[in-house]
Amino acid sequence: MAEKKAGGGQSADSDILIQVRREIASHLFRTAWLEIAAFSILGIGLCFALGPYASRLRESVWIFLLLIVSAARSAHVYFTDSDTFCSGKGSSGIAELQYFCGVLASSAVWSVGILWFSAELPLTELVYLLFFTAVEMTVSGACLMLSRKCFAAAVALPAAAVIYAVCSYEWPCRKELLLFIIIASVLSAVGIRRAVGGTVVSDLYRRFVNAGEARRLYEEGLNLRRDDLTDQLTGVGSSKCYAEKLADFWRICSRTSSPLSLLLIDIDYFAKYNNIYGSRTGDACLRKTAEIIRKAACRRKDDTFSRLEGETFALLLPFTDLAGAKHVAGLLRSALNEAAIEHISSGVSDRLTVSVGIATVEPLNSMNSDVLREAAARALKKAKDGGRNQVAVSSAR
Repeated sequence: MAEKKAGGGQSADSDILIQVRREIASHLFRTAWLEIAAFSILGIGLCFALGPYASRLRESVWIFLLLIVSAARSAHVYFTDSDTFCSGKGSSGIAELQYFCGVLASSAVWSVGILWFSAELPLTELVYLLFFTAVEMTVSGACLMLSRKCFAAAVALPAAAVIYAVCSYEWPCRKELLLFIIIASVLSAVGIRRAVGGTVVSDLYRRFVNAGEARRLYEEGLNLRRDDLTDQLTGVGSSKCYAEKLADFWRICSRTSSPLSLLLIDIDYFAKYNNIYGSRTGDACLRKTAEIIRKAACRRKDDTFSRLEGETFALLLPFTDLAGAKHVAGLLRSALNEAAIEHISSGVSDRLTVSVGIATVEPLNSMNSDVLREAAARALKKAKDGGRNQVAVSSAR
């Protein structure tokens, strides 16, 4: 049992993790266009800023690579449905891994540009290069904050390329100071990502955990409620279900001035049945009888069939007059006759029979449901006193 619970806990944790990953994928999808556009626009702007100093060949090749990667990533996002993007299931989903590959390609192209341009730029233009790189890393890092892999892909390669460019350049000022500033900036970006992005992911995880717990408690409540309203032996309504439905139907029929009928059904000589056939067979008989009556008598959605106690059942028929109630009683008795359940100890037949008491009333504001209950009980007593295996009617008063 402990293993099953542990397995269930692992399954729940796995479901929550999947939900968090879907939320991350949804964030990536929402910010994809901003991240790709920033990469393209800043790259083209950098080429214009460095145009007089950079090699035309290298600049052309770099712009070509930049546009190819941007176009490929844009097409990938455009032709992928958002639900598929966020599902993360199967080969059809982009999810986090495939988006990571696109970010890594963009980051690689930008890093190549840094290495190509930095070798032939004067100090002022190299500062431009570092500035554009810092802006691109900032925008990409903000868009990719929730995904650790994508954030690392966007920051790691350009940062390494910048550090290499700074270390290989003959600065007129103190190289160590600038290198320290660059490293501090990268570490700050990573720290912000861990602080903000990690908090957001933790909040997502906590939200889905709480939602899952609330759903579990709600379902447990529904199950308890369902068990409370269901008779455990026969599967029909319980006595509590009968009481609640009677109150509901009484209120509705009172408002609409409609008749409400109650049939009390008692299996004849059931105590003798148990004595002859045994309690286990008696329970099976109750289940079978309840199923036969339910199928024969409950023809409408609102018709409610419940077990009150022992071998006594109740059938509530809202919006049904006395003639309709008598017709239903005839249907259920005919169904029992056709089932021909053996009952050799019965005093009225060699087959299982029932006595039915019927009461019908049109509820008034000055009345309560006890009037209907008492009338049906009198009718059932009349049927049993009259020899059983019959239907009796009593008027409400």
